[in-house]
Amino acid sequence: TAGLVVGQRRDKRMYTVRLNDITKFAQDVTAKIDGKTVQCDYLELGDPGLPHAVVLLDGDCAMTQEALRELGRKLRANSAFPKGANVNFCRVIGENEVEELTYERGVEDFTLACGTGACAAAVAACLNGLCGRSVAVTLPGGTLQIEWSEEDGHVYLTGPATFVYDGVWLQDDLQK
Repeated sequence: TAGLVVGQRRDKRMYTVRLNDITKFAQDVTAKIDGKTVQCDYLELGDPGLPHAVVLLDGDCAMTQEALRELGRKLRANSAFPKGANVNFCRVIGENEVEELTYERGVEDFTLACGTGACAAAVAACLNGLCGRSVAVTLPGGTLQIEWSEEDGHVYLTGPATFVYDGVWLQDDLQK
């Protein structure tokens, strides 16, 4: 779990939350997949850390779930990542703009958005000199703004919050 997440409402639908700090970063981690070498950056957010493997793709790579699903599945459980990892495929698409897909552990497939994954992608791109500390990350579910504070190292995510469901759990349902 991410622990306590502190947020601030910006307007009717836009919020900023402070995510867990980056507690571990390893550049150029090598993972062997089907006899090929895949280079990743490895980041953990918080303690205990939420693990993320970031694969920085060049502009010519097919950035589709269909093209990346099998690689995501194999990287997610690769021995290079003892805890397993969420796998974040990303590429820089403009000045301080990143496109990102997250293959999420537990879900075992791609998700529409992952806040910590967007953070990991933005920080990895920054640490590789590909963008600055303020990055727009475009995911299938929308665009998030990631700010990585130079003063204190805190990571802030800004994006829309949308109400998606309202329901009632009855006591009888919980006992089944």
